[in-house]
Amino acid sequence: MGASQTLSDSSYANAETAKPNIVFLLTDDHRWDGYRAANNHRFKTPYLDQIAESGTRFDNAFVTLAICSPSRADCLTGRFCSVNGATAVGKTPLNEEKNNVRT
Repeated sequence: MGASQTLSDSSYANAETAKPNIVFLLTDDHRWDGYRAANNHRFKTPYLDQIAESGTRFDNAFVTLAICSPSRADCLTGRFCSVNGATAVGKTPLNEEKNNVRT
């Protein structure tokens, strides 16, 4: 019983100090309702629907530029495209004068 109790106490302590486990999925090139979890029954998207049901789905989200590269760079760096330097599609280098990576 004592070992079991110690293990349980240790697990509880680790859970208190552990960083959250976050998986961020970004999809692009589809409309806001381009999957079934958004009440569009014309599509069959079982894996996206399962993720949406068991996680958090943002119903009211916006992008700074409606093209994929700048939107991805914004999410990865936490900075607007005017700061991170990704303002076009393709091989746009990030602004090296700024610390673009957020940890």
